[in-house]
Formats: sequence, C-alpha cells, structure tokens
Amino acid sequence: RQLELATVAGGFDGSGVLTSIEIFTIRPDQGGCAANVERPSERIGCFIETPGVQLAEPRWGHSAVNVEDGRVTVLVGGYGTPDRQQLPRGIERLDAGLQMRGGEGAGVGQMLYGRGEASVTALHDDSILVLGGRIGDGPVAVGTRLIPRYASSGADRVFDGYAASELRAGCDLSEPRFGHAAVQQSERGVVLVIGGVLGQAN
Repeated sequence: RQLELATVAGGFDGSGVLTSIEIFTIRPDQGGCAANVERPSERIGCFIETPGVQLAEPRWGHSAVNVEDGRVTVLVGGYGTPDRQQLPRGIERLDAGLQMRGGEGAGVGQMLYGRGEASVTALHDDSILVLGGRIGDGPVAVGTRLIPRYASSGADRVFDGYAASELRAGCDLSEPRFGHAAVQQSERGVVLVIGGVLGQAN
C-alpha cells in the first residue's frame, strides 16, 4: 500500500523451518535488493534480506498482526518442526526500525500454550485476540487475549511485554477450527470469524 514495507518472517522451505526475515518494498530509492530487480518501482517491488535480524526461534504456520498504528508487527504461534509437534509459545515483536524482540527472557511474553494456524486480530486497545488453531492434527476452540503492559519512563509509557489471558468460559469458538480468518469490525467492536477447517487435516 503506497510505499509501505511488507515483512516476510519464518516459514517452511521443504528442508526445514526458517528463522529468516526479509522485507518487500516498492520504494524507488531502496538499495540492497535481492536478485529479482536492481531497484524497485511502484509496479515491480523487490525483496531485501535482513541477515542481522531473525526470529528468536524457527516457526511456520504462525500468524502476524500489526499494532500501534502499524509501527509494530507481532508474531505468535506456529510450529517449530515440520511434523507440527513442537509448538513455540514465545511472542515476538518487530518494530519499524527492524528491531526484533522475542524469545524466552526477552520481556515480550509467552502464550500459555502453543498452537499453529490460529487467527490473530488486533483490538482497539492494541491487545491481541488469538482464536482457535491446531495442536498437532487436532483443531482447538480456545481463545486467548494478549494484553500489553507498559512501564513508565519519565512522561512516556514504554512497552513492557504481553500478559496472556485465556478468555473466560463460554467465550471460546463455537467449534474447534484452524486456518480461519478473524477481522475486527472497528465501528461495532465485533470480531468476525470466517471459514477455516473444523476437523483433522494433514
């Protein structure tokens, strides 16, 4: 959209699970493009590798959402192994300056338990709603809210990690599902959950 950057993080390339991050841009003054083009344009963009910036742990099947007016990208969930048996619980944040925070002990926070292919939606207060997903081959209906904590630094508030809180009983999805989408209807304060897989799938 216009000249904004897009972030590609992690994934599975057929031989293993990735920690790498790259940036896609259409900024015409951008240097350091990968082999597809020398300089991007508004018609043809390019990818920029970021060898100094990586995820704290490999993951695929994870979800990402922008918060704080798009200045920060938060990545949660996913699988740490090709067989979907390892489930990273760490929450990772990538800010507009390509500063990554994540991993155990980094002060960002952890999910109460991991799962892949969940939906992740930013709410009006910059908290994050994580719905459904699957553990191994089985879908789950559980909902989690990640609530940002702040510390004071003079007159400023400084982000100090997320507190993970399971939604109260009765607020789970009506059916276990994964691979779905969830979008906030901002004017109504409603999250619309769409599609997904209800049963087991390979």
